[in-house]
Amino acid sequence: MTDYSVIDVCLVASRRPDLLSRTLESFSMKLFRNFTIGKFIANLDPIFGDLVAHLASLSVIRSFCPQAEIAEPERAGFCQAVRRNWLRSRADIVFHLEDDWILHQKLEPEWVRVMFKDRKVAQVCFENANLKRREGMGDFRYKLVPKSICGRPVGRLKRRIPAFTTSPSFMRGDFARAAARLLDCAYDPEKQFFAGVNPALEKFASSYKCRLCSFPEGYLISDIGREWRAERGVAKVTENAVSLWLKE
Repeated sequence: MTDYSVIDVCLVASRRPDLLSRTLESFSMKLFRNFTIGKFIANLDPIFGDLVAHLASLSVIRSFCPQAEIAEPERAGFCQAVRRNWLRSRADIVFHLEDDWILHQKLEPEWVRVMFKDRKVAQVCFENANLKRREGMGDFRYKLVPKSICGRPVGRLKRRIPAFTTSPSFMRGDFARAAARLLDCAYDPEKQFFAGVNPALEKFASSYKCRLCSFPEGYLISDIGREWRAERGVAKVTENAVSLWLKE
């Protein structure tokens, strides 16, 4: 039986201790303290800052979880970070987190249990200013892609592919670990679920659902990384399912 009160936290972080501190403070106050943390798994990539910022980021993580398992790779790689974190998890439920989000409302195990009542739901994510519901999709996230036969589009027909995300979310642990084993680190991890670059992962994920939750009080989470990048002239560009960070 799934234990929804125990979670592993998988944190993808960079050398931005100011954002990281705000992120962990909000999630610790409104989410982590309401669960038992089995493992706190973090990947700290050498990007966006110098060694001083790196050491400061390590200190921030340790201040919130002294026992955190922290990987410090020599080269930055978002997909590799996601893959490494998910594979190291062990809990029935994993909470995936990046270092540039704020949580506005409290979340508790009972709410998570209800959201995962359908066994086909493998991920529960949250509507926000950059990730919104689409008409006709109901409570779930899908991408519409052309139907094809032998690789050739069939008129204007479309098919729906579950659109899993790397925004903050709860995931079934067994799903996260199986998906991680199929990830190709040459591509952005999120795009591999629906962009046609990783057929094996798409096939595996096709029988599961990604639930998108909204709240009457407003967005549950806010992305604080976009403002940080804008202030520093850093742009995220995605081409052919590969994401790059460029200085404008």
